Amino acid sequence: MKNYGLEKYHKKLVREASIKSVMSGAIIGFSLMIVLSIVFYFMAFNGIWISLITGIIAAITASYLFRKFKYITTLKTTAQKLDSLGLEERVVTMLEYGEVDNIISQKQKQSAQEKLVTVSPKQIKFTKLLKLSVTLSILFILAILSVTLSTVEAYNRENPPIVEIPEEEKSEEDKLIEKLIEDLRNIVDTADVSQSLKDDLHLLIDNLEQQIKLDDTLAKKIARIEQTRREILDRIQQENAEKTTIIDELITHDTTSELGLALETFDEQVITDTINDLIDEFLELTIEEMKDFVDLFEEEIETSIEDADIKNPSLEEDLRALVELLRSLIPIVEGDIPDDVSDEVDELVEDIMESIGQETPEESLEEEIDETIQEAIDELLGEEEPTDPDDPDDPDDPDDPQDPNDPQDPQDPDDENPGTGLPVTNPTVIDGETEFSNEQYQQMLDELRALYESNQITDEALIEMINNYMNNIEIK
Repeated sequence: MKNYGLEKYHKKLVREASIKSVMSGAIIGFSLMIVLSIVFYFMAFNGIWISLITGIIAAITASYLFRKFKYITTLKTTAQKLDSLGLEERVVTMLEYGEVDNIISQKQKQSAQEKLVTVSPKQIKFTKLLKLSVTLSILFILAILSVTLSTVEAYNRENPPIVEIPEEEKSEEDKLIEKLIEDLRNIVDTADVSQSLKDDLHLLIDNLEQQIKLDDTLAKKIARIEQTRREILDRIQQENAEKTTIIDELITHDTTSELGLALETFDEQVITDTINDLIDEFLELTIEEMKDFVDLFEEEIETSIEDADIKNPSLEEDLRALVELLRSLIPIVEGDIPDDVSDEVDELVEDIMESIGQETPEESLEEEIDETIQEAIDELLGEEEPTDPDDPDDPDDPDDPQDPNDPQDPQDPDDENPGTGLPVTNPTVIDGETEFSNEQYQQMLDELRALYESNQITDEALIEMINNYMNNIEIK
């Protein structure tokens, strides 16, 4: 090819063929991406990576095929391109007779090369590049749009927007029920019981929440919550009854047995006498016996604390303080008179009484639920919180309005309606004869509770009795 002087022209045509092959391959790749994106769009499938990778592979493969089979660049095509610039087939003829060695071919070759000198490689223009560029640009934009839309659509279907539904304002009744149920769960969470029992009790509360939705009155709901609360506490107490306390463990050891029996009475005087007797007996020992006794006493206390299923950190500190008190009474020399520790004993006993009398978390919550339930009952009965009474010595105070519930003389006129009296009004049951009082209601609840706990009435009967009673009350 160097002999013919066509190398610089041929290189430019090879570059043109390569560019056209790449552009044509890219057109095929973008077209495939568009088709796949449309399919994935209707499938609601996020196939962005499939579209991209498939499009790239298709573009590379198509570029190679276009270069090999369509945009073929040979020496003959270069000669034809040059002849089209006005060389009148001189270059093609030169190639055809290039291997013939005669005067005519030599003249032909000389004439062609003289003409090639006047042709610059810049005169060879790329053809059809504008059409390919426009097509490629349009398909590129469409490919980006289609892939984006397909991906966004798939994402939106997989992750639908969360529409926040405004919560309806809860009634006071609903808030009260939620508070009571939350307190029940707190009892379960804070109870010192096994996790399996806690799980069972939470399922019981879940069932309670479903049953309450079927009740149409607040009285029924409260009665059902009270029933569930009793069952929860009974099951907690049943499991705790099988556990040992520090006091139980103290009773099982020799040196701490009398102290444990005294603590079991929860009687301050008994505990004080027992500790004083322990100290008196302790002071009668020799120094070596005192040391041995304190070591054994301390060991058995620590063993009791460790073996107890139900812990009481406050009582643990008090028992350790008792050990230190005994240790402080050991004289340095035989015959030394120990200090009077009666004040320390009294203070220690006070601490012990507080420790063994502390409420458990479930007991505290039980009282809180009792108060909440009582408030709900008062609300059902229309009772109000008592207010501070005014000075009874000033009955004529104009700012002290007459209590509408106070009985009045029917013949005593009021200020607004002279000559008319106010009748005596009392809340009564529906028969109009029996007066209602909160004490009687509490007595009825206690009686029903005793019947229920002794299995003389069923759950449904308990709820029905309380509900019937509440419905029969008439406030005039």
